Amino acid sequence: MQLKIRDSPRSIALTDGTTSLVFRAAAPNPGGSSTRCIVGFGDRDLSEFRPLTSLPVYGCLGLITVDKDVFICVITGSSQVAEVKKHETARRIHGVEFHCINRADWDMRLVDINGMRVENGELEGFETTAHTPDIEHPCGKLKHVLSGGTFYFSTDCDLTNRLQSRSELFSTSTKGSGSGFEPEAFDDQFMWNKYMIGELLKFRANLGSSEKRRLDRCAFLTTAIRGFVESVPVQVGIRPGNLTLISRLSCERAGTRFNSRGIDDQGHVSNFVETETVLETADWVFSFVQVRGSIPTFWEQVGSQILGQKIQVTRSKEASQPAFEKHFGALIEKYGAVHIVNLLGSRGDEPQLSERYALAVTASGEMNGQIRSTNWDFHYEVKNDFANAQRIWHLLKPDADAFAFYVEDQKDGSPILEQNGVFRTNCLDCLDRTNMIQSIICRMALESFLSYRNDVANNLLWSGHSRLWADNGDALSKIYAGTGALKSSFTRKGKMSFAGALSDATKSVSRMYINNFQDKDRQNTIDMLLGRLVNQQPVPLYDPINDYVRDELRKRKDEYTSTGEIKVFVGTYNLNGKMPNDKLEPWLFPQGRELKHDMYVIGFQEIVELTPQQIMATDPAKRRFWEAEVQETLNRKAKEGEQYVFLRSGQLVGAALMIFVKSSLISSLKNVEGAIKKTGLKGMSGNKGAVAIRMDFENTRLCFVTAHLAAGHANYDERNRDYHIIADGLKFQRGRKINDHDSVIFFGDFNYRISLPLEEVRHLIEVGDYGQLYSEDQLNRQMVAGNVFSYYSEDQITFAPTYKFDNGTDQYDTSEKQRIPAWTDRILRRGTNVRQLAYESAPLRFSDHRPVYGVFEMGITKEDEGVRDRLYREIYDKRREEIGEPAAGSSKMDMEDLVERIDTRSSILPPPSSEKHKWWLEDNQPAKVPTPQPPSGAKEWTRNPRRPVNPFQVTEEPDWVKVDRPVQRAPSVASTRSAASVASTASIRAPRPVPPPKPGGLSKAASVPGDAGARRLPPPLPTRRDSTKSVQEAPPQLPPRRETNGSSQQREKESEKVKPPPPPPRKNPNPGVMDDIEHATENGMQMSGWTPLQPTK
Repeated sequence: MQLKIRDSPRSIALTDGTTSLVFRAAAPNPGGSSTRCIVGFGDRDLSEFRPLTSLPVYGCLGLITVDKDVFICVITGSSQVAEVKKHETARRIHGVEFHCINRADWDMRLVDINGMRVENGELEGFETTAHTPDIEHPCGKLKHVLSGGTFYFSTDCDLTNRLQSRSELFSTSTKGSGSGFEPEAFDDQFMWNKYMIGELLKFRANLGSSEKRRLDRCAFLTTAIRGFVESVPVQVGIRPGNLTLISRLSCERAGTRFNSRGIDDQGHVSNFVETETVLETADWVFSFVQVRGSIPTFWEQVGSQILGQKIQVTRSKEASQPAFEKHFGALIEKYGAVHIVNLLGSRGDEPQLSERYALAVTASGEMNGQIRSTNWDFHYEVKNDFANAQRIWHLLKPDADAFAFYVEDQKDGSPILEQNGVFRTNCLDCLDRTNMIQSIICRMALESFLSYRNDVANNLLWSGHSRLWADNGDALSKIYAGTGALKSSFTRKGKMSFAGALSDATKSVSRMYINNFQDKDRQNTIDMLLGRLVNQQPVPLYDPINDYVRDELRKRKDEYTSTGEIKVFVGTYNLNGKMPNDKLEPWLFPQGRELKHDMYVIGFQEIVELTPQQIMATDPAKRRFWEAEVQETLNRKAKEGEQYVFLRSGQLVGAALMIFVKSSLISSLKNVEGAIKKTGLKGMSGNKGAVAIRMDFENTRLCFVTAHLAAGHANYDERNRDYHIIADGLKFQRGRKINDHDSVIFFGDFNYRISLPLEEVRHLIEVGDYGQLYSEDQLNRQMVAGNVFSYYSEDQITFAPTYKFDNGTDQYDTSEKQRIPAWTDRILRRGTNVRQLAYESAPLRFSDHRPVYGVFEMGITKEDEGVRDRLYREIYDKRREEIGEPAAGSSKMDMEDLVERIDTRSSILPPPSSEKHKWWLEDNQPAKVPTPQPPSGAKEWTRNPRRPVNPFQVTEEPDWVKVDRPVQRAPSVASTRSAASVASTASIRAPRPVPPPKPGGLSKAASVPGDAGARRLPPPLPTRRDSTKSVQEAPPQLPPRRETNGSSQQREKESEKVKPPPPPPRKNPNPGVMDDIEHATENGMQMSGWTPLQPTK
């Protein structure tokens, strides 16, 4: 397989010598910014292409857009590491290359050690680098990750599925074709390049069945898994075999150690790995599968690892239960019964997670008896002797026998026995402890299988088994934590040595450095590879049918989209470090209204006193108190069956944000994330800053931010800076910012004051002239000036300033400082789907602030993906049938013509013109008129001179007219001589036939004399007698020439002696029109519909 390039127009071809997959950039969609890509497949002429790289190519991983440039990723380095079963191999990826399709700026250049360019023939001793040595390639980090030895692919089998699943999914036709590439059967959970290759798989799906099989046989497209794959030769009894270990790391919640923890709303957990052990001989294949994954609840670890990272459970058990049940529901559907092996201990925060895990299992009703669990404190049971880990054997043996394993006949591929359950093992990181216990469970299954077959394992099998599991632990640990696994010395050798303990200490220090200083960058690269960064879109392939379908889907959006509304209560309260001595009902249920809100969003400031000790460390105790207090108040008033569930909270020293939703709406929420941003002491202190929580409510993105900005009457510039630091610097996962949402509510203690004297402010408050006060409000003036909160809105303020009061009274500050009253507590909104219904303050008096609340009505959009996909397929098939041709990119279509036929109906400009099509010709008429061919016999027909010169003019005249020519008899020898002399003379003197003159001038034949050497007038042309009769006219005869030297008879005798050969017949380029010689030698011609014209003098 080779990679070739054509410079103009720039195209890159992946070819195996006979068949090619060609990529070329196209203009973006109208209104779009990303470059599209044209893909063609089939037998292509690559004579204009040259090799792009001297490296071998093993397949294409897909396309990716980086900074508006489109890159193709190909595998250039690999080695075979495993033979899973007969004729099924796996290869490790050692090198990949990214080549830009739309620009030559990033093409590979050959440079020596000094950075000087060298010729292609001088490769030895030089290294290749992309672009220039001092500028990093846009895909450099992606290349580093993909070339790290943790990705694997296969050209002859499906590595994304276990053997048992493959036997159920693969069709007979697929097995017969010998192709392991069947995208319909791939497990997306383990396909790490699904974002890059997704559009190419759609291209493949639109090909015909024969072309699809041909593309699969070429192995141009391939899929990659991440994890560990390796085989070792072993013996089972006297039979040779292979022992293979395949660990498939899930890409659904992929990430690094402290950036990816727990579960998400779709039920995917961090560091989820499916590990399959395959033992193969010439007669049978054994397979045993087990899984690992993070504790399936919502939790995080915050803080630096140097000071210790605290475990924080971010959702209540009620809000976590739907995701928990999704996770185990998927496991049960795929594997059968699940046995949980929980290795968490009793130290640190681990008991908190174990307790939450047990509560979730109980609340699920053990999924109708499909879940069993074993809690085994690894550190307590093992202590200092890792050999004690074997004690878990007797606890798991009953279920290990019940779950069994998968056995397949090697000869015909038929299953003999199937596995019907799985062990799910976890510790905190699912690395070191988990890997050791999984190796023990695997050995248990192997021994059971060998006993089932009455075979005996030798030391070669068990030594290979230990080495594979130790390497597996190291590989998975490097991916997740950055270093090899701890305790691998025991896994390899069965005992822990001093060197192993020293190695573990070194790895622990390395993990600390990597997790604190490198993991964020690694996480960003992983998100980029998986297409999860904000506004990241897959490379759009040019397909005129697909573009049409997308336009139609937008027009018919109502058919698969539904809209609704939710009511959200938002409240903010600066507690001044005080505990409540009043009930919260006047604030949460103002004016005794009935409970109608779907969501409560509560923000607090100064839940603790901002002392130097409190500023340095966040105390979650006060936050938990207020979470319980608010939830109890809400559910005390809630109707039966409409309980409020605590969704999530966040805290930054004194600022806290918490969200409560109705239990019936939990299933509509997903991707709930939290983030904080410090602004105090130039970002080093958390006494000032913001806490934010974002979520997806169906298909609408919501964001809530509570902030505590800088204090001081005249410090509005510092408050402005705090806002911009929060707006620009507060980031959620995958780079999302506050403004990347459909609706934003920004609220809290902003500390903006009123720029009037104390006496005037108090007087205006007494008379209720809030309009005059608002005109001097600092926040109002800064927003009008465009300095802060661009595109935010605030409802009209109809309540008195909320700061500053004497505690427990309605009296404004009477202390020595005599602070000027102000509206420091505010609620702002942003978004076109937000409507504010209320904006008031509440009469709670235990703080020096008054709480403020706002009620909002938010529009929510929900898309039914099933209906949308079905509608897409219907429109696509109908359009394809209407135009009667294959989709763009099919091997039957020419890429050049494909570019010229870009559908631009959605653009205000006409389509571009080309040699084949002109934009001013309607109904897709061709730009060139094809020459009509005569009905039959080229010599009997000639062009009709009566047709208009303009080929596009409508006329009834035929294209051709018939010419009748008399049949000539063969002349005698004597007459031939005389005829030859007459013909030679006639060729000089005979006039040429004059075609009808063009409008506005003479014809060329009429204006140019036939003999340039003699000046004479043209003979008169024949007049029209009868258009239905033939016109015969003998050529004019010249008088005999006078002989001056010798006699004519003597000359005739000499000519008979040496007779030159006759000249070859003249080839007439236009057989329908007679030439000069033909006209001169013919006795005449009969024409239909042609009236000769006299030339004008």
